Order: sequence, then structure tokens, then C-alpha cells
Amino acid sequence: MNVGRRPVISNHVDIAPTTLSLCGIKKPDWMKGSDLSHHRINKPAAGPEPDSAYLQNVVPTGHPDSINTPYRGLVTRDGWKYVCFENRSWLLFNLNEDTFEEANLTQNNKFRPERKKIIGRLKQWVADVDDKFAIPED
Repeated sequence: MNVGRRPVISNHVDIAPTTLSLCGIKKPDWMKGSDLSHHRINKPAAGPEPDSAYLQNVVPTGHPDSINTPYRGLVTRDGWKYVCFENRSWLLFNLNEDTFEEANLTQNNKFRPERKKIIGRLKQWVADVDDKFAIPED
């Protein structure tokens, strides 16, 4: 991470509101997403920012060297990354301590409370976007 920069969590739905704001255009009321332009032009935030970014591979890619199974996951503002297949945890990383994602903590019971918290947030994402993906219980 560069000195003097803050990590910004963004989702694809944040691109349009941010771009409109940078052009001096007010976001329509029906538009989802957060205006994150204040990070670029050093002004106060206009509203709440995302606490996490939703990750997904909806349709298998068919590429021979990729994960060809649907998955869901998230990256949190406080530095955690979690990814699961349907009903099965796959990856958990503490990005603050493991930026290169070398230590998968998914099956480490020491991190079970954090995993449960993140799974709960992922379940909320799935509900918010009306996804039918089966998130693991733990």
C-alpha cells in the first residue's frame, strides 16, 4: 500500500455514481451505488461508503486454467477476503497480514469467529442482490 493513500472498497455499481459526480451531475434517485469521487477530489463523503465488495463467478468460464465452478465472496474494508463454493468455504485471507494471500485460514478454527461474521455479511450481499447462491453456514 502506498503511504498516504487509503484503501477504497468499491463495487461495479459505484462506477456510474462516481463518474456522474466527477462530471458535476447529480446521481438519479433510482441509481444504486455510492459516490466515491471524494477520494479523488479530496472532499467530504456525500454518504455512506461500502463496507465490502461483492465477488462472484456466476457462469463457469470454460477456460482450461481457471476455476470453472461458480463462487461468491467478498473483500471487507477492514482487510478480510472470503470466497466460497455453494455450501462450502474455500478461501479466507487476512489481507492486512498476508497481502499475497499465501495462508488460507478457512479451516483454521482460530479464525472461526471472523469467518462466521464474514459469512453473515456475504449472506446479506446475496439477499441484497437477489442471488440464489447457497452460502455455507460456517
